[in-house]
Amino acid sequence: MKMIPAMCPESTKSNAEREVFELLGKLDMPGVVLYSLQLHKHVEKIQSEIDFVIITHRGVLCLEIKGGEVNFNNGVWEFGSGGDRKSQKKEGPFEQASTGAYSLRSYVKDNYGKETGKNIKRCLYGHGVLFPDIIFRERGPEINDEIICDRSGKHDLGLFITRLYDYWEKKLAERVHIDQSKIIRLNNNEISILEGFLRKTFIVEKEQDCYNFKAVDGRLNQLSEEQMRIFRYGIQNPRQLVSGVAGTGKTIIAICHAVEQAKAGDRVLFICFNKLLADWADKEITYRLSDVNNKVKVINFHNLLLEVVGCDIPSDNLSMFYNEELPAQFLDKLEYEPLDEADLLIIDEGQDLFMADYILCLDKMVKGGLENGRWITFYDEFQNIYLRQQFIEGVEMMRSFSPFMGTLETNYRNSRQIHDANHKITSIENGRFNGIDGDEVAYFGYQNNEEAKKELKNIVKSLVKQKVSFEDIVILSPYKFHHSIIEGNRYLFEGITQIQPMQNEKGDITKLAPGTIRFSTIYSFKGMESHVIILIDINKQDEEAMRLYYTGISRAKSKLFVLYDKNKFSLN
Repeated sequence: MKMIPAMCPESTKSNAEREVFELLGKLDMPGVVLYSLQLHKHVEKIQSEIDFVIITHRGVLCLEIKGGEVNFNNGVWEFGSGGDRKSQKKEGPFEQASTGAYSLRSYVKDNYGKETGKNIKRCLYGHGVLFPDIIFRERGPEINDEIICDRSGKHDLGLFITRLYDYWEKKLAERVHIDQSKIIRLNNNEISILEGFLRKTFIVEKEQDCYNFKAVDGRLNQLSEEQMRIFRYGIQNPRQLVSGVAGTGKTIIAICHAVEQAKAGDRVLFICFNKLLADWADKEITYRLSDVNNKVKVINFHNLLLEVVGCDIPSDNLSMFYNEELPAQFLDKLEYEPLDEADLLIIDEGQDLFMADYILCLDKMVKGGLENGRWITFYDEFQNIYLRQQFIEGVEMMRSFSPFMGTLETNYRNSRQIHDANHKITSIENGRFNGIDGDEVAYFGYQNNEEAKKELKNIVKSLVKQKVSFEDIVILSPYKFHHSIIEGNRYLFEGITQIQPMQNEKGDITKLAPGTIRFSTIYSFKGMESHVIILIDINKQDEEAMRLYYTGISRAKSKLFVLYDKNKFSLN
């Protein structure tokens, strides 16, 4: 069915509504579905929302969605996932759906013009209630079994919609004393007109206060067919090794897999290399599991080792500590105190963990080990910037456990211009393109740091004029904050905003102040993304640098600015 909007908005908090949105969008039925229709005039409230409005030739249906647990006790409805999260209301979902449909019909009747006839005002207006997370067994005077769909029937919403139309047509025919065959049907033109009329009732955001990135966000809200195939294979195969270039959705699939298996009752461990990615993934998974008691442990690899070993981080020789000493201490500790192993191990950005000592540690984290346990690993060989030989050996080591081999080839993150710029600068193949056109990539060459800082200020000023939110801007550099062209100056954009590093000198994540522009090294931002990326300090052209630039460029979803040293780097 045609969905309006075409993609479920990022702001949607209800997992149940997200699921129903996806199921309705997959229906092979003629008609239109409007999601989250806001009514300014309601029979009982100043303003009300109808979760889904379905318009077909048979008329209009209003659907109320209730996710999580639902109970009806002594005339009071309880909604939520249990404990303190439960909310209580006297108004139940059936009353909500009924008054919503009545209010919508009244709104159309009172506000729709006469120029195209009366069918739109006089067609059928019905309602239904969905409980996608539970088997609904409650009974009561206001509960109508005929208009309910619960978990047992949610995967055949076409049948439910047909059943609703049959029910409400029968009720309407009885009420007005006509044969059901005489009930008004809408033609294609009337459906289109009603759709357009109702779309105008959506609450319109105030005059655009910031640059609109919704078109780009929409592409990432749902799994593509290619991504869904890998997701299904992950459910069916106990071990899976998935390669994919930047922007192919590896992290999104990993998150969906973690959520799905946690809902099934598995103890899931989600591991990655970068702290920033672990922090973001943890928040995303927690949000998606808000209605589920079972949680996922999300942690970056070295933090898990430190958590088990309980040692202090030395002040020097950090590479040797993290690459050799810490893994050895972790394995020694497990000889005496076995780890509470996960049912399922999910590894994201695996290219940074494909080292023999690291793999030996990963082997201890899942029941049955890597050879017999359940795991799925996602990696991008082009984002392995250092230690190439160890990476190659690590991939072979992972393959020795006989996983299913999967490949993601389509880039959904970057605009066409960013996708093409990445190949132009790095000569690295970055997958098939399947995004949208965007702004041209802007290149700025400079002779010295002062010129570079001037260009950087001008870029930020231009973004401010375009009303781009500071939270959508990230400055990436191959170097740490104090060694970049910014030279550690947080107040470079004086009078506009501050620059805030996302991690401190020790690598700990900093609490970001609102209204600031973020800074990160490219390496620490792997696995992350932002609408606007300003890539600075481009001054090398060796293979290692190209892999780093490939990673940095591919973080941009909508706008990319590249500041390069004309004395050391050539775009040709």
